[in-house]
Amino acid sequence: MTTQSRIWISLLAFLSMALPVAADTLRVTVETEIVEGDKKEQDTEIITIDGDKKVRLEFLGEEKKPSDKTPYLLTVDGGNTWVIGNKAEAYCAQMDTGEFFRYLGSLAIKYGGLANLEIADPQVKKVLEEKGSKILGYPTTHVQLVTTASGKAAMLKSYDYKVHITDDIWYTTKLEMHPVRKRWLEALSQSGYKELDTLINQRVNHLPGAILKQESVIKVTNVIKNKEDITTEKTQLVTIEKLKPSDIPKHTFHMPKCKKISKKEMRSTAMDLFEKGKIL
Repeated sequence: MTTQSRIWISLLAFLSMALPVAADTLRVTVETEIVEGDKKEQDTEIITIDGDKKVRLEFLGEEKKPSDKTPYLLTVDGGNTWVIGNKAEAYCAQMDTGEFFRYLGSLAIKYGGLANLEIADPQVKKVLEEKGSKILGYPTTHVQLVTTASGKAAMLKSYDYKVHITDDIWYTTKLEMHPVRKRWLEALSQSGYKELDTLINQRVNHLPGAILKQESVIKVTNVIKNKEDITTEKTQLVTIEKLKPSDIPKHTFHMPKCKKISKKEMRSTAMDLFEKGKIL
């Protein structure tokens, strides 16, 4: 998988989590675990936040220690544009947030048309709401959301799938939602792909606070083969540390000079996301 694809896949999993307290200088640690069959992946992300404009995400992987090989994603303008970087591969590219998700949406529409794709009744329902346990000292509300949809397609052969996603989510209203996360959710819900936009907006309406923990079970059923694939994902904020501006290394928010991501790279990244099931 390419560096930029790994970052985007990790970022989409991270999108629902909290980027708290825009006015502060913070370092946040997020841990993610994905289990698919016999395969298990664990990732650690370090997010450094300086006010409401600057955010740097470093994707440490299983080693959990940053190095000059660590891929990162950086914005200094509140999430409108991003730089994806990786020193080990001497890779650096800049992209516009809205443009990227609109491109994803256009690809979904294009390939859906080519495959005669029919998606039926995508919806998100809240089936549980209760008082949750404290996380990092913050009171939470525990909700369970169930997302369902079905899809049929026909190219050289027919496809018939059903999707059932159960999300257990613990959120708090005691942390402010960071402007960068707001910008990202806005872009993601305006891709132009109606089914995706509908699901994102339904989901956001059920979550009035910052998410501190999420556990998901994703079931995809191949109706024709009568086969079910199950993936579990767990994501949690494990530390929130307030910093002084002087505690942040000078290079942290240095914006390198990068080329704009090419259409070829954008398409490659988008196709990786589709193949991983992160969009459809």
